[in-house]
Amino acid sequence: MVEYYNDLIFVPTDSQIDQMLANGQFVTSTSNNTAPTAQAAALKSFLGDESYLKDRRGKYAERNGATVPFVHELDLRITQDFFLNLAGNKNRLQVTLDIFNLANFLNKDWGRVYSAGYSYSLMQYSGKQAVTNLPLYSFKPINGHAWQIDDFNSRWRAQLGLRYIFN
Repeated sequence: MVEYYNDLIFVPTDSQIDQMLANGQFVTSTSNNTAPTAQAAALKSFLGDESYLKDRRGKYAERNGATVPFVHELDLRITQDFFLNLAGNKNRLQVTLDIFNLANFLNKDWGRVYSAGYSYSLMQYSGKQAVTNLPLYSFKPINGHAWQIDDFNSRWRAQLGLRYIFN
């Protein structure tokens, strides 16, 4: 069986999730050791907390409809020139300080970079029921949002530069 991870997903309502649970469509798998009732409750909570998905309940999600939060990254460069007279020549020593992601330098909650990952799958298709032919799903409860904070790229960084300019 070939799995495709770019299919549009139908965003079920709470009553549709209850019906899926009653039909035995939530399954416990080796990768998701969560009971079906807990999966259904976590899915309801997740869909109710996500602003885009909450508005799409009972409809299909649009391709690229939900996006990660906008990244506000501000960089700062400070440059200071020092003029030197050496052997009758006017030379220049330039010192620079670059601070990348200045917002995160000022406040650890600012300048965050978010990522949904390239292979994130909200629900895992697990086959079909033998008698009813209904699809089987597994939803792994997650904390917070589908997107995560990219800790490494969210950090502020600084770079000190030194340049000697001959005239």
